[in-house]
Amino acid sequence: MRLDRMMPTVSANLQLLGAPVAAVHLVQLSFALVAVAVVWRLWRRGPTRIGIAALAASARLPTPYGFVYDMVLTTGAVLLLIEEAMATKIALAAPELWVLVLTLVLPTTMFLSVASTFPISTLVLVALVAVILRRAALSAPPRQPRAQHQRA
Repeated sequence: MRLDRMMPTVSANLQLLGAPVAAVHLVQLSFALVAVAVVWRLWRRGPTRIGIAALAASARLPTPYGFVYDMVLTTGAVLLLIEEAMATKIALAAPELWVLVLTLVLPTTMFLSVASTFPISTLVLVALVAVILRRAALSAPPRQPRAQHQRA
């Protein structure tokens, strides 16, 4: 049994697909930078449900090390998204619901698909982060236009 199939990390997924080591490191670094940018963007003004969900969902993306039991964080992210949708009264769209369901069943499917040749954990995690970013945009208050400074 190959345990690396139960590692929900970008590095493990790319290695399972046969990517060269240099490419794995470069892509892993890229995902880490994107995860940091997403969390920073959503935490700039302090902790919110969406920001905490982003941190929980993005936690698997920067590290090359992780195992299926680390996916408990994504359950928290899903619950926070549902709570945010209820609080803002902005319904989850059907594709968003599918991503949330896939996220919740991912750990189980990783155990069942040990013989699988196509790892999907990175795709599901990226989709979850995309849902979080969309929900952040939907629930954000409208931006006020900046006043033009007039010179005397």
